[in-house]
Amino acid sequence: MSVAVAANEPPDEMLTLEQFAEMDFGQVAELIKGKVKLSGNNNPDHSEVLGNITLPLKSFVRERRFGKVFVGDVTVLVRRGPDTGRGIDLAVVSHDRLRNQPPGASALHVAPELAVEIMSPSNTWEDVMEKITEYFEIGVIEIWVISVRLRMATVFRSATDSKGYTLARADSLSCPDLLPGFALALSEVFADLESNV
Repeated sequence: MSVAVAANEPPDEMLTLEQFAEMDFGQVAELIKGKVKLSGNNNPDHSEVLGNITLPLKSFVRERRFGKVFVGDVTVLVRRGPDTGRGIDLAVVSHDRLRNQPPGASALHVAPELAVEIMSPSNTWEDVMEKITEYFEIGVIEIWVISVRLRMATVFRSATDSKGYTLARADSLSCPDLLPGFALALSEVFADLESNV
């Protein structure tokens, strides 16, 4: 069944993940308990920070043949009935987990080991914490939340840790249990951004 929708206007009816995947709202969107939530478009600083994380991480993951790196609000199935599909800025998924990914699926049906969220101006900490809870519930091991405005990162390694631990510009992102040997300085993550964000 296909659902007709005007451009950029979410439908009123409940959707499945498969119906949601067939639609284009012209901006970042997620499916929350069957309903579409629009988040607006990401700004250039968001995209630059995402690129600065993606390139070294993808290179490291590929070199070690760990798995795949998915970027750009890839939809991850969080729950069924009603369906919730969250858009993750960056997801690292091992080959072991990808063996359970249905061929040709419109979203990730397996949990990434590492999820990276870059806070947009429209995000609130309440929104982010809701996502973090959902990610740990499906089996994500580590979550990095990047604040472009504050030039810092918060790392979560446990569902019971509601605050995570904060990294400043002099620190480095790492994931020793999952990707031993990987380190990315936050100064590189935020390189070339204007100082007046």
